This record gives sequence, C-alpha cells and structure tokens, in this order.
Amino acid sequence: MTTYQGAYTPWNGAKVSEAFASTMNLSFDVRGGLLVRQIHHWSALLFMAAIIVHMFRVFFTGAFRKPR
Repeated sequence: MTTYQGAYTPWNGAKVSEAFASTMNLSFDVRGGLLVRQIHHWSALLFMAAIIVHMFRVFFTGAFRKPR
C-alpha cells in the first residue's frame, strides 16, 4: 500500500495499492495517458467482438469440415 499523491485531488492522501497509484499517474499526470488507456480499452473490446464474429462465421459456414 502507498499514499496517493497525484493530480487527482479527491484521492490525495488516501491509502491505495501501487497498481492503482500507477494507473492514476498514467491517467492524469502523463500527457495523453488517458487517451492511450481509452484507445487500449476500446480496441480490446473490438478485438473480442471480432473473435466472436469469426467463430460464428466459421461455425455457420462449416469452414471447419473436411475437405477444406
């Protein structure tokens, strides 16, 4: 545990984990950090959706059967 000392004032002085303090630092103290975190979040969701769509396509078109 560590004490948060960053730009986000509602959390100043609060006991938080190192991971949470690092995430808050990236979000509020690093230029463009929140933008990068949000792009990563949305691209991960899009990637999972693409995997599901691909699995449905393979199943419904029968692409897994012999002969290929």
